[in-house]
Amino acid sequence: MELELIRTYYENGTDGELHCDNGFRGFTIELPWKNNQHAISCVPEGKYELMKRYSDHLGEHLQVMSVPGRDLILIHAANDALK
Repeated sequence: MELELIRTYYENGTDGELHCDNGFRGFTIELPWKNNQHAISCVPEGKYELMKRYSDHLGEHLQVMSVPGRDLILIHAANDALK
């Protein structure tokens, strides 16, 4: 299975549409693009492996693996990417 994220970049954030198997799955919000800086930037465009993960704080979610210069990038339910 391959997921596709179609992004629109804005100064204060990055909006996206998540697609899987040629079907729309939902909307995403991310931090703005700030040159891949830790904790203030969305990740660079590219293909990444996803791994299932669990934490007491977030429950079940996904971890984006092998992001250059970054670690512990998570996909999870949220209301505000800046928080």
